[in-house]
Order: sequence, then structure tokens, then C-alpha cells
Amino acid sequence: MEASHKGRFLVLNIETGEYEIDDHELAALKRAKAKNPDAALYMLRMGYSSAYRIGDRGLVTPP
Repeated sequence: MEASHKGRFLVLNIETGEYEIDDHELAALKRAKAKNPDAALYMLRMGYSSAYRIGDRGLVTPP
């Protein structure tokens, strides 16, 4: 993937190698499912170790 894709979502069909990329995970997921409703899919956010973060750890600088 290109550096310009950082932060976008990738949905990969692990059986065929086909993929969808979008700024919105549901849009990419819907397109992938439309191609093959029974596909085994893997989703990630490009350039990040996880798609989402829970909480604000590391975002607030202590006084």
C-alpha cells in the first residue's frame, strides 16, 4: 500500500486476496461482502497497530 493510504481501512478477502480500501470501514466492508457474501474477511487500519483506540491513554499530557 502507498503512504497516502495511511489511516484508511483495508478489508481483505483472505481466501482470494481481493481487497477494498476506503476512509470508512463499513463502506469497504459492504463492497467486499457484495462481491462474496460468504467470504472470510480481515480488516485493518493502514499505518496503525489497531483500527480503534479505547480510552485516552497517551493523548493527554500530564500537568
